[in-house]
Amino acid sequence: MKFIAALLAFFATHVAAADWNSTPEALVRSFQSDYKVWNDAAASRDSRESSSSAMREAQQEYDVLLRKYALPDFQGEPIAYGTESSHNPWAERIVSIENDGNRALVKTVFEAEFYSPEYEYELVRRDGRWYLIQVYLVDEDGRYPGL
Repeated sequence: MKFIAALLAFFATHVAAADWNSTPEALVRSFQSDYKVWNDAAASRDSRESSSSAMREAQQEYDVLLRKYALPDFQGEPIAYGTESSHNPWAERIVSIENDGNRALVKTVFEAEFYSPEYEYELVRRDGRWYLIQVYLVDEDGRYPGL
């Protein structure tokens, strides 16, 4: 799915900040959508290609995704994808937004039938735009980085 990587790279460099990252909510929604596209492509490829080839392509595409949303020196967690995406703008509801001007915390819940994980998106505003610092899965046992 080199097309997806190219498309994400295009948006990372050519879409105006006023569109997809002008607010914490806009950035989170854009990330959820791009993440779902990435996850679905990676899962589909994994079922058709060799595991090492599929994982290598998925990692390359995820690196493009991180370049769009995270600060340049950000090092992400190991990738994970599956038949159901962990992030989906149609299933993940924003429950609160705390914004102090240069930092924000967006809390969401992924509404599903049997398991409804909660997430916290930490963001920072630099150079006139928002960046993801981390996305945490939050449950009764703790807060786990997942970006």
